[in-house]
Amino acid sequence: MRIRPAGLDDMDFIESAYDHARAFMRRNGNADQWPAHYPSRIDAQDDIARGRCFLVEDDEGPLAVFAFGPGPESDYASIDGAWRAETPYHVIHRLASVRGTGVARAAFAFCAERSPHLRCDTHADNVPMRRALESFGFQPCGTVMVCGRFPREAYDWVAA
Repeated sequence: MRIRPAGLDDMDFIESAYDHARAFMRRNGNADQWPAHYPSRIDAQDDIARGRCFLVEDDEGPLAVFAFGPGPESDYASIDGAWRAETPYHVIHRLASVRGTGVARAAFAFCAERSPHLRCDTHADNVPMRRALESFGFQPCGTVMVCGRFPREAYDWVAA
């Protein structure tokens, strides 16, 4: 697997990956994390414009999309719990895969090579993502409120 920055010519794949992830979440008991309008084409275009949108690929084509960029993240300013470190960090958002195994691990490894401190959040019902985060070494830190009203499980990873 390899990872590269996404471009506007990748929008069809990105939107299909978001749709695939929404359907997967609903089938697996997580109907509330991504409503029909989120993430949107506009979110992806903004991530691309800011250099924060990446694709995981293999020889057959794209496998996944994710956003990765520097903090601070306003939603992470207040946590019911405690972050393990208060050093500068990068955030991972909107990881959506359409096929393959080890895709999340590849994305996390890519991010960990570029930042010694990572933060991420996910819905309590997103068991596959929570397992992937914890398998990589992310630690649960508490709960953050996304957009001031949506509780999310907060995780961080700090290089040893």
